[in-house]
Amino acid sequence: MRARMSHELPAELRLGDLAVFFAVHRYGSVTGAARAIGTSPSHVSKAIARLEAQLGRVLVHRSVHGVALTETALRILPQLDEVVRRLHAIANLDAEAGRTLGFAAPSYLLTLFLPALAAAQPAVRFSGLELPPAMVRAQAGDNVFDLCLVVGAGKLPPAWQVTPIGPLRRALFARPALAAALGPPPLDARALAEVPFILPLSSAGGRFVEADDDCPLGWRERRVGHRAQTLGLALALAARTDQLVFGPAIAARALVDAGALVELPVRGWRSSDLLALACNPERVLASEHQALVPALTATLRALDDAPPARARAELRLT
Repeated sequence: MRARMSHELPAELRLGDLAVFFAVHRYGSVTGAARAIGTSPSHVSKAIARLEAQLGRVLVHRSVHGVALTETALRILPQLDEVVRRLHAIANLDAEAGRTLGFAAPSYLLTLFLPALAAAQPAVRFSGLELPPAMVRAQAGDNVFDLCLVVGAGKLPPAWQVTPIGPLRRALFARPALAAALGPPPLDARALAEVPFILPLSSAGGRFVEADDDCPLGWRERRVGHRAQTLGLALALAARTDQLVFGPAIAARALVDAGALVELPVRGWRSSDLLALACNPERVLASEHQALVPALTATLRALDDAPPARARAELRLT
């Protein structure tokens, strides 16, 4: 294939062919790309051949295992992607001014992080959707929302982009009077055997079922106290009763700062998971994603400082 001179520009480059090219890269096969964009494999092959002719470059390798981008294609992919995004932005200036993105997360993550997203992208209107962790993952492929926060490993649609935000630390919490009665930290897990735990509930099929809070002590090893569908409610109950709650430290931060709860170190307990932003790259712009990730990372870092000295002192002296 004749190399195109540097001063020549493609005369009839089609945006539709570029969209097909991106789909082939994303799904790794002509058939998969055709299925994803609702066309035939023949149409996909013709679009790739047309694009190769226009650019004067071989873009894909074909084999019995499918297709893969050539080194040349991988090198120019970011530039092609940027060209398409800029053209879409120009064509949709009015629409972008009223742009809306659906953001889903468990209640405590939604409350803590959505304001940071809104501040990072003031031109975007966010629709906050409060969903249990399992439902966030289950509905990600249903176009109910465009981006979400997920914790730990689990299935998401293959095309979704997942970006780590940072570790989400979990800990045990109690009101100061209960913490003092349990003795100086770190506690032995055996000292918790007779203390009620506020345990999580989840709704499934119209019924409430037990949910996992990832506590090192399983349900059967704990005395059951109150039950709550949201972590915020569980923490509020713990602040007013002699019951324990185990959960992400960032969710309890406001109550710890206020002196209503203290964090209880337990000997041998180390619990954390990865918090990540997942988004549909077909609906979230690269520029938006680049602004949202640092905002989320900074918010997590600010929330997950060590417990305030006041709360630690109160735990020792009460």
